[in-house]
Amino acid sequence: MAVRLCLSWPYLSVALPNPPFPPALPFGRNEASPLKNPFLLGLPALVVFPGANEALSPEAVGAPAFAKVLGQQHQGETSPNRIPPNIGSGPVQNAFSETPLKPKATARVRHQESEETLQSAAVAAYREGVAAVTGPLLFRNQVSRNGDDLIIGNKRFPLRNNVYVAGFGKAVLSMVGPLEELLGSHLQGGIVSVPVGIQQDLRGPGMLPSPHSRVQVFEGAAGNIPDETAEETTKKIMHLVAGLSPDDFLIVLISGGGSSLLPAPLPPLSLAEKGHLVRALGKAGATINELNTVRRAISLVKGGGLAQMSAAPILSLILSDVVGDPLEVIASGPTVPNPDVPDAAIQVLHQYNMSLPQPVEDAIRTKNVAGSDFSHVSNFLLGSNKLSIEAASHRLRHLGFVPVAFSSIVTGDAVQLGRHLAHLAAFIASQLAGRPATPVDTNYWAETAGISISDWRELSSAIVRARFGGGAVAVVTGGEPTSTVRGSGGRGGRNQEVALAAGVALEEVMAGQTGEALVLSGATDGIDGPTPAAGAAAFWRSLSTGGHRSTVSEGVEQGLSPAESLATSDSYTFFRNLSGGRYHLIQGHTGTNVMDLHMLLVKV
Repeated sequence: MAVRLCLSWPYLSVALPNPPFPPALPFGRNEASPLKNPFLLGLPALVVFPGANEALSPEAVGAPAFAKVLGQQHQGETSPNRIPPNIGSGPVQNAFSETPLKPKATARVRHQESEETLQSAAVAAYREGVAAVTGPLLFRNQVSRNGDDLIIGNKRFPLRNNVYVAGFGKAVLSMVGPLEELLGSHLQGGIVSVPVGIQQDLRGPGMLPSPHSRVQVFEGAAGNIPDETAEETTKKIMHLVAGLSPDDFLIVLISGGGSSLLPAPLPPLSLAEKGHLVRALGKAGATINELNTVRRAISLVKGGGLAQMSAAPILSLILSDVVGDPLEVIASGPTVPNPDVPDAAIQVLHQYNMSLPQPVEDAIRTKNVAGSDFSHVSNFLLGSNKLSIEAASHRLRHLGFVPVAFSSIVTGDAVQLGRHLAHLAAFIASQLAGRPATPVDTNYWAETAGISISDWRELSSAIVRARFGGGAVAVVTGGEPTSTVRGSGGRGGRNQEVALAAGVALEEVMAGQTGEALVLSGATDGIDGPTPAAGAAAFWRSLSTGGHRSTVSEGVEQGLSPAESLATSDSYTFFRNLSGGRYHLIQGHTGTNVMDLHMLLVKV
């Protein structure tokens, strides 16, 4: 009997028949002992929810499935020029400290409920997703060297002891070490601009430049806001780039956060005036595309400006933190041609009844001159949110789930995303249990995440396989939802808001269901809004004795109000106070940035 997919837009239901095939083998079992992934050591050895005793180390969850190339060479390359594996022995180090994690650090609270199993699996998948887009793995998988040629994609770049590096963004620090390993003596020098505090957070093989690195590291842009320190570093980078000759070779490392870390206002604008102008446009209702148009126009380096300063050929290695990966938007496109007409920014300003001094407007009109030459520039996208989702999904498969990589372009309101993830959990739980399907708003998922009928078919297939092969489904999404501040005095971030909204909604939509569900939402850069948390998790679980336990019930028992915390945008305070911070994801800078990961795990 065939599986029937029944669609009634905008709601979806799936009818599952008796299995038309023998029960599937348990998912996640390996035929052979897989290799360990040393680059997970570049993240915390235990990315814990403080107080949880169930967080998994790499040894506990088994080998990362995604690093399939570990120990292999790219075709045509010579092994001495590869990044060393660094597979060590002994206690696993916490990547953010110099000492091994102590058992008491992760065992302050004992739990009887099994939601920790889902929580640990979600944390392990988050860690794998983050590790896949850090410098060591990105370079191992995509960049190699054969003799005196640097190879990326199908292109070769000759190395003649003439290489210089410039970089800016949250992820570039983890790129410097592996790049320097590949270049060896060909690297002559470089400068990177990175966030304040990142050098204290990052530890592990290849995550930091060597102590004798030829690349200078400067921190700036505290709170992800362009500041004078970042501006001074930008001047150093501009001086380096402008001083190169056609015989040199410039490698530019670019990632999310690069726009704040590379401020260079178009004279006579000051940094303060530039910031005031952008903020005023935002308050006036300018769209993100309009803001990007103005940012590119009033900068010396954005919108291709940095590339135009160099006489040397340029290779830009880019990690995307933007939905859809448009290169001209990532860090405002310093090595990419400006797609705007010369006076586009002035038109935007006039549209919102704003103007600039005439010398600035004249400079804007002449900056983006048609016909600027970019023939000396090669831009290469190293990674994106999609790669992170694939890695997280791979890990979940090894942990016994049937994963679905649902979407990497999620946008829209964070609270709405949390609620719809909860509805999706109820839908999956009802189908796994053989009950009539609960409704899912497919219009929402189509509009905010680009989910199509083929994606729903893929989810339906996953539910069938899970129902007759283990009973666990994982939906992994990513993107960049927005958070609207509600009330005053609250503290939070969009990922914590997604988790809290999901927790509140799970309390309602999971009524009458059996099994368990968990939503984890985390920022891949490790920093969620103006808080020290990367994100949080919310759960719901039915009990064999009747009733259920959940984020909401646990919070109410402790005198907390989840609904009020959500209404006042105070998600950080809620999760900090809930069970000693058990469901908070706190780890500091990760050394990468590809927006957010949102995971839904459902098990019956």
